[in-house]
Formats: sequence, structure tokens, C-alpha cells
Amino acid sequence: MVEISRGTLTRVRPNGTKEVVAETGGGPNGAAIGPDGKVYICNNGGLKLTQDGSPTEGLPPGYTSGCIQRVDLASGKVEVLYTECNGHPLRGPNDIVFDSTGGFWFTDFGKVQERQKDRTAIYYAKPDGSLIKEMIFPIDGPNGIGLAPGDTRLYAAQTFEGRVWQWDIPRPGELSRTQGEGGPLLAGPGAAPYDTDETAAADTVAESAPVQANQNVPPVEPRAVERPAVAGLEGQAPSLSLVRPQTPSPLPARNTGNETPAPASAAPLPRPPKRR
Repeated sequence: MVEISRGTLTRVRPNGTKEVVAETGGGPNGAAIGPDGKVYICNNGGLKLTQDGSPTEGLPPGYTSGCIQRVDLASGKVEVLYTECNGHPLRGPNDIVFDSTGGFWFTDFGKVQERQKDRTAIYYAKPDGSLIKEMIFPIDGPNGIGLAPGDTRLYAAQTFEGRVWQWDIPRPGELSRTQGEGGPLLAGPGAAPYDTDETAAADTVAESAPVQANQNVPPVEPRAVERPAVAGLEGQAPSLSLVRPQTPSPLPARNTGNETPAPASAAPLPRPPKRR
């Protein structure tokens, strides 16, 4: 298991005793055992914590980026496999799942600060450090990720929107738009009811992303397009990505009392009727 605030990969014995396998630093978030028997970790780079140890908005001291790490369970050796993709740093890798060919998918949740939030992506990579592809971009707050039986479909949960998206996998490391009722939106606000065959996989992914759905935010339909090859990986097949969506209608703004006055040339607002 990973301990985010402690920065460790920890082994828990059947009798309940614990031992630190490796000190990863940063914030080890998701972990999975790869085809080579080593543990692959999504390290979010660390979290800013309050005095009582709860995560809060902002960047932790010394933060530089997130990364994907590989840990040898026998020796505790920690290796860094990926810190960026095509020149874009990984901000806060979150969850990871391996397919039957040995490649893995992972989400990058990003970082949330007081006045800004990262727009991040979902990636596909190989465990030997030879390939990383940005597969879905942009997507806000991707959290849990999982595969259907037979690796035929990819599922990813969005934390803030409370939605689960799905994409078909025609070949390992490739995506295409899911057809049929609901399309790529499997569950959450704006989705059609999903069939019982997909319930288990979708629920497993959704459990790792607390539902904070805003019913006023319409679902954005993803469209796959080709992206340029990753630098240094010429000859590899191009990845797929989401086209940047149109901005949804904004929600009503809150009156904070700090609004900038309108210029003198602006048309005056109508006065409310007098109360009797």
C-alpha cells in the first residue's frame, strides 16, 4: 500500500504488522504490480497539508512535478520512469491500471490552487520507460481508472463532475469513441442508464472518485484526434486526444463585495421597483 503524506510504499503482513518497503518521497498515490513483479507508482509530487494533516489547496514545499516510479520489492530501489510527456510535466499522477500486454494507463489529477486548477490528461505508457502517450486531453480532475474484462474498454472517473467516462480499446494503447446509447459518458449527470454488464467495472472506478457533481455543468462529448508523436519516440503510432471542448455556460457568479465598479460609459442597471 502507498502512504501519501508519509511518502512511502508500505507492506502490510497478514498479522497486521507493517514495514516500509521504500521511501518514494513526494506523494505516492496509486500503485499496481507490473508484469515484472515490481510496483509502479503514480506519485503526485506531494500535497499541501493543514496543521491537522488534511490536504488543502496549494502546492507543497519543494514541489517540482509528479512522476511515475518503479519500486523493486526485494531491494526497495526506487526508479523514476516518467516525469513528462511531449514536454508537458506530469502534475499529479493519481491512479494506474495495467493491461494484459504489460502496458499501463494512468490518470493525472493535477494540482488545485486557490485561484487556478490544472487541466490534465490520461496517458498510456510502457513499463520499460520507452513510451508514454497522451491519450485524452483535456479532462478535468481524472481520478480512478479501470479496464473492462478483456481490456476492451477504458473507464475513468472525474472527481468534481461526478462522472464516469468510457472509451473503446481497438488495440492495446489505442482508443476510439464508444458507440451506442450514452456514447462515451457511462455514468453521472447527463448520462443514460448503463447496462448491468458494465456496472461492476464502472462502480470500481467511481468508488475512487468522490462524487461532487454539479448538475448545472453539461457533459462534454470527447472526440478523438491524432496528436504529434512524442519527442524522441519517432516511429511510434500517434496517440489519441480529446479536442478542447466549448466552454459550458457559466454558473451565476457570487457577490463577494469586491467587484470592480463598471466604467462611467456603461449603461446603468434598471432599478428595482419600490416596496410599498
